Amino acid sequence: MACFFFATAPALANENPRARDIGISPGILAPGQLNAITDVAGVKVGHVTVREANRINTGVTVIIPADGILYRDKLPAAIYVANGYG
Repeated sequence: MACFFFATAPALANENPRARDIGISPGILAPGQLNAITDVAGVKVGHVTVREANRINTGVTVIIPADGILYRDKLPAAIYVANGYG
């Protein structure tokens, strides 16, 4: 079974304080209304999780940083594996 989630706002508040909550102001720009990546015009965020009984529990998050035809209008890209061995 696959579960799809497309974010337009921060999912859930964390109990740990954020950097700005304790006086650290990273960067030179002010945060957006929701202080989230989705505050940036044109940015889309998608996530899918796959769970099958006790055998499979995996997922992937995709950040699409611009509108348009990304195959034609190339953008820098990267990949990060947080826990590839499990």
